[in-house]
Parts: sequence; C-alpha cells; structure tokens
Amino acid sequence: MYVDMNRQFPGDPGSMSHTRRAVHTFWTEIIKKCDYTVNLHGCMKEQIPRVVYSEDVPETLEMAKAIACTDDWIIANKSEHTRLKEDTINHACAEAGIPNVFIESGSGCRGYDAIRASSDRVVEGILNCMRRYGVVEGDVKRPPRWRKTEFYTHVRGKGAGIIHPEPCLRVETKVKKGDLLCRVFDFLGEEIDRVHAPHDGVILMEPNAVSVGPESSICLLAHPPKCFA
Repeated sequence: MYVDMNRQFPGDPGSMSHTRRAVHTFWTEIIKKCDYTVNLHGCMKEQIPRVVYSEDVPETLEMAKAIACTDDWIIANKSEHTRLKEDTINHACAEAGIPNVFIESGSGCRGYDAIRASSDRVVEGILNCMRRYGVVEGDVKRPPRWRKTEFYTHVRGKGAGIIHPEPCLRVETKVKKGDLLCRVFDFLGEEIDRVHAPHDGVILMEPNAVSVGPESSICLLAHPPKCFA
C-alpha cells in the first residue's frame, strides 16, 4: 500500500506502521533540532515557482522573501494542503513553532536546459535564504518587488477523459471567475465536462498531460497576487 510520508507527521513511536515510526524518528532527531527548515517539492509541469509560508510563524515570511529573490516567484500564504491542515511536515512545524517554508517548482519541458534552469532557481533561492541568516557569506539579493497571493487552489474536473484546454490555460494568464479553462471529452469524442475558473486569479500551474482522471487536479489557480516591496 502506498503511504505518503508527508501526511504522517509528526509520526508515532508506538505505531504498528514502519512509516509512522520512521517519520517520528526523523521529526524528533532532525527537524525539532533545526532553527529553520525548508521543504522541497516539484513535478514535471509548467508552473510559476512558489514558496509557501505559515502565518502562524511570522519569521517564515522573511524566509519566503529571501528565497523569492527574483521577481518570477510567487509567495503564498496558504496552499490547498496547508488550509486543510493535513498532517504534513509544514503543519507539524507550525504547531511546534519551528520556522518552515515549502517550495514548489518544476518545468513542463523535460529537456536538460529547462530542468537545470528550474533547479538553479531553487538552489539560488535557498542559498539566498542561508545568506539572510548568516549560514553562508555573501550579499542578500532582493527583487524590485515581491508577488504574494493569499492562497491557491487545485482546479478539478468531474469526469475522466481527454483535456481540450482553452488558450487561457497557460501559466501567468489572468482569468476571471467562471472563465472556461478546458473541456473534457471521453474516448469516443463526447464532451463530458466543462471546467471553469472557481475564482479570479492567475494560472499557477498548467496541465502537462492530455488526459485527466476523475476529480484529479487539472491546474493550480492562485488568487490575484498583490505586489509589495
């Protein structure tokens, strides 16, 4: 059975589950002894790089600003997962008062140059955060302004089939509530679903597959970002 370790925090030393016991050891022996923690996520989808902080731990906003050291990043107050308060490392750190942010990044192109560029952006962000807290030497970079969204959501369809995206279903495109994002067709060519934007916002991540499963995420939509310096 597949078990997502990032839904098992802070673990349980007395659990029958090897996973929950391993998570508890990682939590007590490593994470709880850290001053700051950064959680890395990624996937092969075209997306705006983003760093999510916790409003319950004010220092995490400063961490996020240091990581978002170029103006192509978006800083998010919440993701769908943090709003649901799932048993992730992020939620466990917030409960314990440990500063933690998580990064989401990736590229829809599987070529070396695109993947390397995405990786280099994340590495530079982490190094800039380390400079911010004196872990490594060097000047701290800052962009002309930061972009911040209150939260972003997964946009899901109802049926399984082939995605026919509308032109607006592209990263950085602004959409309005109710805008048609894509249509879904079954394998016989019959339209079975129309997926609309649930709120105003910016496309944060676009689909990289021609098909979608029932209730699967089609894209990410960020609430309209605001700029601040």
